[in-house]
Amino acid sequence: MGSDDRIEPEGPVESGELTEGDAAGPGVEVASDDVGESGGGGQEDSIPVEEQAEERPPARRRRPVAGLAVASYVCGTATLVPFVGIVALVLGIVARNRIRARGEDVRGAGLATAGVVLGAFGTSLTVLAIVVGFVALPGYLRDIRAHKEALVRANMKAVQVAIEEFRLWTGGMCPMGWQDPDGRGERFALLLANDLANPFTGEIGSDRCIQFERWPPPERYAESAIEAGGIVIYSDRDRYMVIGGGADGVPLVYVLSGGP
Repeated sequence: MGSDDRIEPEGPVESGELTEGDAAGPGVEVASDDVGESGGGGQEDSIPVEEQAEERPPARRRRPVAGLAVASYVCGTATLVPFVGIVALVLGIVARNRIRARGEDVRGAGLATAGVVLGAFGTSLTVLAIVVGFVALPGYLRDIRAHKEALVRANMKAVQVAIEEFRLWTGGMCPMGWQDPDGRGERFALLLANDLANPFTGEIGSDRCIQFERWPPPERYAESAIEAGGIVIYSDRDRYMVIGGGADGVPLVYVLSGGP
């Protein structure tokens, strides 16, 4: 077959109709439309759904909060309560050390730090209060004791005034009991205030705060047992002595009166 020989198509070919081979030219392969539909969608469409789920990173787990850190913060908010600040401080330090050791497994470092700060503040207040208490408390107790003893001395002064008034109406005689009448026929008890109070025990009434004893008083009256705040009158017709009970059982001698 010569080079000029051509194969004629069987049957007539209408004008304008070209086959895909004729349009592309000789030796050019024409891709099918199915290739674009199956492979043109990208690599992701070709991966099965099960494999895509495995390639996705797992959801991040929420880290728990350290319980000691929460406890430290709660105690820190009540740090004005005595000694609670010390608890908050200790719990906060322990919580911080544990959180630091466990790394990113737990949360709560901020709460622990707040607990440490509040606990330190409360601890400093507690220590300050203890120091002030040790320094100021003895002086405060001494002032209270001195004030009560001053009230006892005031009661003893009232007793002395009543005895002197009794002596005025009896020509110089001293009372020897509650029912002893003066020159007007009135009892000695009427010369004393009924609201006389013992500052140490709180008892009210002259008959509860004062008792009569016969003269002479004990030679060492400082060793006599007298209730704190109580008053004892040692007397006969010519002499009397008033002794009051001070703090710690130490008698208070207010007035001594000798005979004529």
